Amino acid sequence: MFLCWRRSVRPWNRGEVIILIEIEGQPSKPDVLHGAAAFLVPGLDGNPTARVLRRTQERGVKTCLNTAWDPEGRWMELLEPCLPPLDYFIPSLQEARMLSGEKAVADMAAVFLDRGGDTIVIKVVDKGCYATNGEQEFFKETYEVETVTSTLGAGDAFAAGFLAGIVRGRKLDGACQMGNAAGASCVEGTGCESIRPLEETLQRYRLDG
Repeated sequence: MFLCWRRSVRPWNRGEVIILIEIEGQPSKPDVLHGAAAFLVPGLDGNPTARVLRRTQERGVKTCLNTAWDPEGRWMELLEPCLPPLDYFIPSLQEARMLSGEKAVADMAAVFLDRGGDTIVIKVVDKGCYATNGEQEFFKETYEVETVTSTLGAGDAFAAGFLAGIVRGRKLDGACQMGNAAGASCVEGTGCESIRPLEETLQRYRLDG
């Protein structure tokens, strides 16, 4: 079971929180609370998000946050209170650079770890992802695709694949591979709507073993 919040699509309800629930087997509690598009929900960004994440962790549910481009330029001011109650932080390279002020990806991740983050996974555009939890660090290259039709939704697809790996009990490197596979599958179509089913994607990239 996954819970996710997102920005309302209705302009007159800017900042409204929508809870999306997908249930598999009716578990007693969700596996992951994933916050999508942080910095685009004015009524929730910053300390309100941190409170939600903290209460979620207290209930034994893992937490994850994915950022968007901050139109107000507040960046770390909004993120910093959210890092301690986060199990997984998965920004893009551009967002990580703006948040940290660093140029090297390992230095970016170090900033987030120093401020309380647990596991940092930075999406490095079309090259793959860098991941570290302070004890291990590695770079996982993405998968080659025949044709890139659109990159729309690739970051969200990565997050979905990554979290699917976590929920299935994959180690960090295996979850990153699943994220890369989902992102690669997404760019061959026109957004997340055209992505292949998870099992088909895993088979294609030989991750179903």
